[in-house]
Amino acid sequence: MPGSLRSRLRTHCVVPCIAVVGAFVVENHCTLPVFEARARIDHLGLARYYLRAQLPDRALEEATRALREDGDRVATLLVMARAHHQKGETTNAVSSLTRAIHLDPDDGSLYMLLHRVCLDAGREEMALDALERLHEELPENWNAQVALGMAYVSADSGDSDRIPQGLELLEGALAQPGDADDESLTFARHQLASAYMHHDRADEAARILESTLESNPKDPFALFTLGEFRLQQDRAEEAEHLFQRLMREADGAATATRIAGLWYDAGYRQRAIHYYEWAMGEQEPPSPSLMNNLAWTYSEENMALERAHDLSLRAVKEDAGNVVFLDTYAEVLFRQGRQDRAVALIRRAVELEPDDGEHREYLLQQLHRFSTAAGFIAP
Repeated sequence: MPGSLRSRLRTHCVVPCIAVVGAFVVENHCTLPVFEARARIDHLGLARYYLRAQLPDRALEEATRALREDGDRVATLLVMARAHHQKGETTNAVSSLTRAIHLDPDDGSLYMLLHRVCLDAGREEMALDALERLHEELPENWNAQVALGMAYVSADSGDSDRIPQGLELLEGALAQPGDADDESLTFARHQLASAYMHHDRADEAARILESTLESNPKDPFALFTLGEFRLQQDRAEEAEHLFQRLMREADGAATATRIAGLWYDAGYRQRAIHYYEWAMGEQEPPSPSLMNNLAWTYSEENMALERAHDLSLRAVKEDAGNVVFLDTYAEVLFRQGRQDRAVALIRRAVELEPDDGEHREYLLQQLHRFSTAAGFIAP
């Protein structure tokens, strides 16, 4: 199945360490730590344990005790924020994260976590309000500036004034990076390049990406995104050079599949096949979606149909009710001259697709095409 109708497969794990100096620790049948009376209980460790066990109320109780004993600490406030997030208490989660940020304003990940917690809860405006306040309270802080700029350019509110404000904040941060580390600078460049691309300022995005590659020639985001842009400019050889560099640096199967999708969408089927095959060599076992996409591309090129048949059949065996996989298998059979079998399979796909399903009209067109070629009258 072609284009958007084809199926594609496009944690911070905190391990608690309950440290008890001079204490004997015993695990009971529930694996909950039990301490001797003489030991000083590690309330933060217990809070993390309860958080991992999806018991946010108990986690909050222990984190509150930890705050009383040790005062404000970023680690404790992070546990509280995550516990509030588990409970759906976004306002309290933001409050805890704001306190953590004031303790360590140079940790950019705290701002990003605040933004993500609000987005997960569907509270984008709350994130914007909190980041605006932080920027006002920490006007010289580079991370606060970048976080607010990122939030502005990615906002879905439709407020057109925020986009130029966000771009200005990100541009200013990159113009005066101060003592920002390389990782933070790279993140800011990524955000600004993405914003430029999203707002149809591709040439400016390309300049940012080229600058990123000058400082970090192995940057995967810059290599992929600049390659995509060069492909859109019909500069295929430059794109291929960037993609080849990327493949030397990134996870093989996932990256090759993404690159194959770009080549396919740009109309370069042979190059798409090359990268799908590359992904097949890196992924064991290959995913049904990968096999389906490669089989479809072979069928469109009317080449290697026996391999396409094998790949498509394997995908269908993995998920016999997937109408996209059935369509690909039917297409391959049709190209092999096995029209009767192709008609039977596409009829099965039509039966499986709901009347209001997104693929139904296309599948009916396929049924008519195959039936006509086979000399049948399609229903």
